[in-house]
Amino acid sequence: MKNLILLFLLISVSGCDKEALPEPAHFSITIEALDASCTEIWLKATVTKFPATVRLLRDGRGVSDCRILTSDSLLVDDGLLPNRTYTYQLQKLGIDSSVMVTSESVKVTTMDTTSNEWVFSMSTLGDRYSSLYDVAIINDTDIWAVGELYLKDSTGAFGKKYNAVHWDGRKWEYKRIKLLYKGNWIIPYLNAVFAFSTDDIWMSAGIPVHGDGRKWRQYHLFDMGILKRTDGSINKIWGSESSDLWFVGERGTIVHYVNGTWRRMESGTTLPIQGVFGSWNPQSEKNEVFCVAEDFGTPGGSKVLSLKNSGVHEVETYGLLSYGIWDIWFVPGKKYFVSGSGVWRSYSPGGNWMRNSSLPRLFTTSIDGQGLNDIVVCGAFGLLAHYNGMHWRTYFPFTSGSFTAVQIKNNFIVAVGGIGNQAVIVEGKR
Repeated sequence: MKNLILLFLLISVSGCDKEALPEPAHFSITIEALDASCTEIWLKATVTKFPATVRLLRDGRGVSDCRILTSDSLLVDDGLLPNRTYTYQLQKLGIDSSVMVTSESVKVTTMDTTSNEWVFSMSTLGDRYSSLYDVAIINDTDIWAVGELYLKDSTGAFGKKYNAVHWDGRKWEYKRIKLLYKGNWIIPYLNAVFAFSTDDIWMSAGIPVHGDGRKWRQYHLFDMGILKRTDGSINKIWGSESSDLWFVGERGTIVHYVNGTWRRMESGTTLPIQGVFGSWNPQSEKNEVFCVAEDFGTPGGSKVLSLKNSGVHEVETYGLLSYGIWDIWFVPGKKYFVSGSGVWRSYSPGGNWMRNSSLPRLFTTSIDGQGLNDIVVCGAFGLLAHYNGMHWRTYFPFTSGSFTAVQIKNNFIVAVGGIGNQAVIVEGKR
């Protein structure tokens, strides 16, 4: 039999305990399809009386018996085949395991896999000491990557400094985004970029920067009194829209920007926060946002934090070998992935976390996706891999260098980093 997983979301508990009392005659049971990946189906079981022992049927055959303790429970059936339709029913079992009530049936079709066939091209930019740290795809003719890049001048010295490059569909153009610091215009390195549209782009130079691709406004959060002098610089950015963004960074720094108002959030940690991601949860009708704080080399030291308007809360994780957690991506209420010391997955932020064993045992720095059948990860030694819903396929690595960030959008992948003394950009088209 395939595994049946019951998650503490709605809430349910598995088991095979006998019931103490006979079941009332007016007992009813229903099953509803919620979602599907290529190999999993999420179902909601609703009973009028609980606790209850139920049996899940798939295509007329029993999958598993379980004990339900609440009126609504979330079930996950896994180990399925992609692009296949399954029929599910629930049965209420009596104390002697006889069938008391059978629900109406529901049909669910699993997702099809996406293609793992990508054509890649690689560009190296800058001369010595150049590297890129983050990337944002607006569309396949409008991409920003940020970092620090140096070009030799006419004397052969490294006199030309840039901190961003822009793709217009034909070529990468070097950009200088200048900021005012203590009365002087400087070209700082940029470590994060997050774009909503061609003229709505957020970056980080340790402080938030917002612009339209030509003009830029900087926010000195320390001078504004938003951050304390003991706080750290910004590392990453995520937002649902340009009026609702989260900024995370060194020393556990978290700042929430809403409709022009900046708010410092207590994170409860001084660990550097390296990754943040959020997505709309249709069940709660709210954005679900998580970030990860890393304590590289210290087992159990890293943290997964839940970000809400009401505050920041640490998630108690189970099964996650939590050291060197670097990034996070998920589909709310369905499946969660973290990168760092490998790639880990779970049906809930609290676990049970399982490590993927099919990828090379290399450090993974960034993960992104646009569905449970379309995920990409990058990391050390140029590791770049794509998950099509069934299998991971690896396209690199290099013998040296590494990728620091990756993003996927439609049929386009961009990974950035450094190789040797130059910045590197890999573009993948499907």
